[in-house]
Amino acid sequence: MKSYTIMMSLTIGALLLCAGYLQASEGLNVSYTYTEPSEGDLEDEVGQHEAKVNGAVKVMHAENDGFDLFVGGAFQMNTWTFDDNRIDDIDMYKVKVPITAGFKAADNILMRVEIAPGIHSDWENVDGDDFRVDGNIVGTYVYKPDLQFVLGVGVGEEFGDVSAYPIVGARWQATDELLVALIFPKPRVSYAVSEDFRLFAAGEPTGGEWNIGEQDDDADDVDLSVKGYRVGIGGEYQVAPGGWLFAMAGAEGGRELQLGINDDEVFDDDVDLDDCSFVQIGFRLR
Repeated sequence: MKSYTIMMSLTIGALLLCAGYLQASEGLNVSYTYTEPSEGDLEDEVGQHEAKVNGAVKVMHAENDGFDLFVGGAFQMNTWTFDDNRIDDIDMYKVKVPITAGFKAADNILMRVEIAPGIHSDWENVDGDDFRVDGNIVGTYVYKPDLQFVLGVGVGEEFGDVSAYPIVGARWQATDELLVALIFPKPRVSYAVSEDFRLFAAGEPTGGEWNIGEQDDDADDVDLSVKGYRVGIGGEYQVAPGGWLFAMAGAEGGRELQLGINDDEVFDDDVDLDDCSFVQIGFRLR
């Protein structure tokens, strides 16, 4: 219960800190996700709670060059719960400062470059091993006002261990109500039922890697790596100008976890976890 209280307190606190920037903000997202406990190779149920807060503020704009610079903040807390009383619940955190630049490479080509340094840790004995740098570079070709093609590459932990992954797909405004954004790794299709209510289907990777504080003199570099993929359906409702409450539910599959000590895996193979369901609620300002 202590972990859940800390999680919600930090989420609310981060939201209040962001509130002072709302007038100049380019976006604010707050979400909480509950993942149903499920068994796997460990033969004991493992559950997960996840809280996220992120936002960005535009700090520079050049009209003639089409250049924009954003500085953001992102907080994430993950709690893994274990039925096995021999294993303590695990709390992990990410605090990142994304810096994003957007500019026109040509009349119909838009570019976005992001670098996101941060600390990925359990906050025990924080050192250089807790420091990570994620990033991506993405180009958008505006074929028509209602159709754009996207191509890029990202580097990060979206699929577990730190690796490069493609960002590719298309965004099509099929009608005034229907938006199809089939862009890997986070596809989304939304339909506006009314001006204030939308339905959507979406997918997102759930990977991450964290450094765990020193466990003993012989094992001073311990990493927790997890991965999975969520697919769900949901809805969002506009409760204030630009402010949307949303909820989503669905399934999470491809779930694995691994502990590494001094770059050696604790288990011979990744520990597979059974597929499970999840629910997510949140608030989005755009």
